[in-house]
Amino acid sequence: MQFGDRLYVECHFDNNQANQPDGEAPRDQWWGDDKEMCIASVMISR
Repeated sequence: MQFGDRLYVECHFDNNQANQPDGEAPRDQWWGDDKEMCIASVMISR
């Protein structure tokens, strides 16, 4: 990697009715527990 390079992380989740754990209708979610979120951590050293 070089100074100024960018990393891109993209996550996809299947949020259809069949994949809802409690049988509720799918809805947008802005934050949730570890089963619903995608977080990346990157460490770079020389």
